[in-house]
Amino acid sequence: MKSVIRPLLNFYIYSSIHISISAALFTFESYLIFKLPINWVFISFVFFATILTYSTHRIVGIKKIKEEFIHGRFKVIKTYLHHIIIYAVIAFCALIWLFTQLNFATQKLLIIPIIISFLYTVPTFKKGKRLRDFNYIKILLIAASWAAIAVIDIYRTVDVSLIFIFWVLAFEKFSYILAITLPFDIRDLEIEKANQVKTIPALIGQKKTLYIVYSLLIICFISMTFILQNIYGFNFQSLLLIFFAYSLSIFAVKLSEGKTSDDYYSGILDGVIAIRALTIAFAFYLV
Repeated sequence: MKSVIRPLLNFYIYSSIHISISAALFTFESYLIFKLPINWVFISFVFFATILTYSTHRIVGIKKIKEEFIHGRFKVIKTYLHHIIIYAVIAFCALIWLFTQLNFATQKLLIIPIIISFLYTVPTFKKGKRLRDFNYIKILLIAASWAAIAVIDIYRTVDVSLIFIFWVLAFEKFSYILAITLPFDIRDLEIEKANQVKTIPALIGQKKTLYIVYSLLIICFISMTFILQNIYGFNFQSLLLIFFAYSLSIFAVKLSEGKTSDDYYSGILDGVIAIRALTIAFAFYLV
């Protein structure tokens, strides 16, 4: 049984389907918060864009990993590198068509995130550096990209009276991805050190980094409660669901302490993004 489950799990995680579902749901949630028509073409675009970005990151990144670190997830990536290349090509082809189906205004708004994603994954700077190889900015770029993509399409249609709430949501999404991604930097301290890339945990230490993570998740809960209250008023069921979403996130981060297994990080922790998105979406569906 294990001989069947392990390859399937590797495929699900390292094909980037898992993280792409999370990204798509993270975007889907935004439409439900503002009760806007769901743009399935854009959500599909987000799904395939995430597959392409993460696959390209793995294709390029594995070449930069020193031999001493080629075990665990890196061994899986190296073993199935040709498969990952195929996933990237399929995603790229899907994206070309999906992009042509998007509203021109949305296409224009996507230009900057697309450029950032390209520079993040592809070595275009001196000495083969990518944008993520510069000190400290990797985590901020990830959070900014996820937040921007999740709200870009609704920016065109959200009611002008709710524009402040829109920016609160954008802030919440940035803060949430920052919080949920910082534990990955804690796990990768030794690898980033070997690659001479400085990260926030390397600068302030693991303990202070986790304080920031928990503080950000509490701020996210307050922000989402503020959004609920200011658009729809008090609703106990919805508030309870919002509380559950962020409590689960805090619990998942807490459990990550001391862990190095990518099954937990790329499996459970990335999956929490999807669970949170579905829970928040349902919370706003109820009002």
